[in-house]
Amino acid sequence: RSPLMPDVRPLPRVMTLFALTILSQHWLVPDQSEGDLCSHGTIRLVVGGQIVVDGEEDYGLSPTALALLRTLDANHTPETPVAQQLVFHGCGLMLMSGCPIGLDWSVLHTHGVVVLSDIRRHDSTSSVPTVRLSLSVSVPLPHYRQQVLAFATAVQQFVSVSPEKRLSDPFDQEQYGAFWTEYSRLLRQHGAA
Repeated sequence: RSPLMPDVRPLPRVMTLFALTILSQHWLVPDQSEGDLCSHGTIRLVVGGQIVVDGEEDYGLSPTALALLRTLDANHTPETPVAQQLVFHGCGLMLMSGCPIGLDWSVLHTHGVVVLSDIRRHDSTSSVPTVRLSLSVSVPLPHYRQQVLAFATAVQQFVSVSPEKRLSDPFDQEQYGAFWTEYSRLLRQHGAA
């Protein structure tokens, strides 16, 4: 080793505890007819350093964002869910409901951290998960909140620049309005809107 060359050691890799990124976002129906109520797209999800999904599947992004916003204040477990699942496939073309394809995991709040565990990925309509990760990761609440709010804000921005929905059915109008009222309230409550 030369005295002019410093002793350079590679820095240790920092494990990503939780990262959720939108890779693409679009409408299933290009003219955004009334049947397409939620934005869709591909995501990258990393939990505990493990890539859970990496853009290989389309998901329903707006219902996913609302489900995740709900976890900022509440636990989500199979026994006490805040939604059918946390990441919706969106194949049902309805908000917050549809087929069982998607992702789910438990979210437990404890002493300023969020514990994410029991990740289940359903790539088919089977009740048996295609992939199950039996890990438990403690994520500082501010980091978890930042990831969820960035995701939800990106979805809201995409929807807000799209033409207004033409919903002729009064029930659809009511459900769509209630969805976005709750969505906006949760964003404001957590300082994102």
